[in-house]
Amino acid sequence: MNGKGDAPRPLSVSQKQFEDNWERIFHSKEKKLEQKRTELQADIDKVRQKLDELIITSQEKESYDAPPGSEVDTGIHPRVDEDGNTIEHTAC
Repeated sequence: MNGKGDAPRPLSVSQKQFEDNWERIFHSKEKKLEQKRTELQADIDKVRQKLDELIITSQEKESYDAPPGSEVDTGIHPRVDEDGNTIEHTAC
Protein backbone atom coordinates (compact mmCIF):
# COMPACT_ATOMS: atom_id res chain seq x y z
CA MET A 1 0.00 0.00 0.00
CA ASN A 2 1.61 3.20 -1.18
CA GLY A 3 0.38 6.60 -0.38
CA LYS A 4 1.07 9.87 1.29
CA GLY A 5 3.31 9.47 4.33
CA ASP A 6 4.76 6.05 3.44
CA ALA A 7 8.30 7.31 2.89
CA PRO A 8 10.29 9.03 5.64
CA ARG A 9 11.24 12.62 5.09
CA PRO A 10 14.79 13.21 3.96
CA LEU A 11 17.08 14.24 6.81
CA SER A 12 19.07 17.46 6.57
CA VAL A 13 21.66 15.90 8.93
CA SER A 14 23.27 12.47 8.94
CA GLN A 15 21.67 9.62 10.88
CA LYS A 16 24.64 9.65 13.29
CA GLN A 17 24.26 13.40 13.95
CA PHE A 18 20.52 12.93 14.45
CA GLU A 19 21.11 10.13 17.01
CA ASP A 20 23.79 12.16 18.82
CA ASN A 21 21.48 15.17 19.04
CA TRP A 22 18.61 13.00 20.29
CA GLU A 23 20.85 11.49 22.98
CA ARG A 24 22.15 14.89 24.03
CA ILE A 25 18.69 16.44 24.27
CA PHE A 26 16.64 13.67 25.86
CA HIS A 27 18.95 11.26 27.64
CA SER A 28 21.33 13.64 29.37
CA LYS A 29 18.56 14.61 31.80
CA GLU A 30 17.86 10.96 32.57
CA LYS A 31 21.55 10.27 33.16
CA LYS A 32 21.85 13.26 35.49
CA LEU A 33 18.76 12.19 37.43
CA GLU A 34 20.03 8.62 37.75
CA GLN A 35 23.41 9.87 38.93
CA LYS A 36 21.72 12.12 41.52
CA ARG A 37 19.54 9.20 42.70
CA THR A 38 22.64 7.07 43.12
CA GLU A 39 24.41 9.80 45.10
CA LEU A 40 21.37 10.36 47.33
CA GLN A 41 20.99 6.62 47.97
CA ALA A 42 24.66 6.43 48.96
CA ASP A 43 24.11 9.32 51.40
CA ILE A 44 21.01 7.61 52.83
CA ASP A 45 22.95 4.38 53.28
CA LYS A 46 25.73 6.22 55.14
CA VAL A 47 23.23 7.91 57.45
CA ARG A 48 21.45 4.61 58.17
CA GLN A 49 24.77 2.90 58.91
CA LYS A 50 25.79 5.70 61.28
CA LEU A 51 22.38 5.58 62.99
CA ASP A 52 22.70 1.82 63.44
CA GLU A 53 26.15 2.29 64.95
CA LEU A 54 24.85 4.96 67.33
CA ILE A 55 21.92 2.81 68.42
CA ILE A 56 24.17 -0.18 69.08
CA THR A 57 26.64 1.98 71.02
CA SER A 58 23.82 3.52 73.02
CA GLN A 59 22.28 0.14 73.76
CA GLU A 60 25.64 -1.14 74.95
CA LYS A 61 25.86 1.83 77.30
CA GLU A 62 22.17 1.39 78.23
CA SER A 63 21.68 5.07 77.54
CA TYR A 64 19.12 4.79 74.79
CA ASP A 65 15.48 4.11 75.54
CA ALA A 66 13.19 4.55 72.58
CA PRO A 67 9.60 5.37 73.48
CA PRO A 68 7.25 2.36 73.30
CA GLY A 69 5.72 1.99 69.86
CA SER A 70 8.48 3.95 68.15
CA GLU A 71 10.12 2.66 65.01
CA VAL A 72 13.26 1.69 66.94
CA ASP A 73 12.24 -0.10 70.13
CA THR A 74 15.04 -1.62 72.17
CA GLY A 75 12.65 -3.44 74.48
CA ILE A 76 14.26 -1.74 77.50
CA HIS A 77 12.26 0.96 79.28
CA PRO A 78 13.03 2.81 82.51
CA ARG A 79 10.95 2.41 85.64
CA VAL A 80 10.45 5.67 87.48
CA ASP A 81 9.21 6.49 90.96
CA GLU A 82 6.51 9.03 91.75
CA ASP A 83 9.07 11.88 91.61
CA GLY A 84 10.14 10.90 88.08
CA ASN A 85 13.51 9.45 89.14
CA THR A 86 14.73 6.42 87.21
CA ILE A 87 14.74 3.34 89.43
CA GLU A 88 15.95 0.68 86.96
CA HIS A 89 15.65 -0.39 83.39
CA THR A 90 13.31 -3.26 82.69
CA ALA A 91 12.78 -5.35 79.61
CA CYS A 92 9.22 -5.19 78.34
